[in-house]
Amino acid sequence: MEDNYLHNVIVRKPISLEEAKQWSQHYIQNYKRLFYKEYPDHYVFRNMPSNKFKKSSLKLTKINDVISLVYGTLAENNGMQNVWNQERTSSLPLVKEDGRQEGEEVPL
Repeated sequence: MEDNYLHNVIVRKPISLEEAKQWSQHYIQNYKRLFYKEYPDHYVFRNMPSNKFKKSSLKLTKINDVISLVYGTLAENNGMQNVWNQERTSSLPLVKEDGRQEGEEVPL
């Protein structure tokens, strides 16, 4: 079985942006800058760019009524992209499909 890595955290409104950022930080723990996009009914916080994943591997996992996570399998890349993937993902904890690490409880 291939390892799945976190692509996005989706937080549904009416939660405020500040509160949504706090929830996203629970799942995206190792970042230098937090990339997000606001939509009319939700926020999307990016952990890794979509071009780092196999397109057909992306799957949505609903944690609760507010939070959903998008996971996928890393694409097979050559050259510098592999170096970037190793550096970026080596510090990321592998998480279960529901977003929890070993022994962690689901929030909310």
